[in-house]
Amino acid sequence: MHALFAACMGRGKYAGSMTAGTSGSNTGLGSGYGSRTPTTLVDGKTLAILSDDSFNANCSLRVSGFGADPGTGYLTYVLANGVLKPGSGASYSYSGGNATWTWAAQSFGFANTGVYSVVIK
Repeated sequence: MHALFAACMGRGKYAGSMTAGTSGSNTGLGSGYGSRTPTTLVDGKTLAILSDDSFNANCSLRVSGFGADPGTGYLTYVLANGVLKPGSGASYSYSGGNATWTWAAQSFGFANTGVYSVVIK
């Protein structure tokens, strides 16, 4: 296990692995592409999207299954492919049970079929 992965997991919301897929300009995990194990966070929410978007030059995380807006504070950080993205550095939106954090002009560096450790806290 990657040392940074192990160090960051303490009391986290998610620790697992993702196999990246590709759909259009997106590489990572999303609707119809990529896979992850496990599929849910410790609080029962679902890791729905963790992806780089080469067209819009950004990367994003979407967690679904909320009954109400959890707010920006739900995410402390996401660590994937050795790249740490703090929640405070992202733009945030919420709609229909989905909370989304987007980092402009940044990427995780995912490659199609790559396998990555993922931590969400």
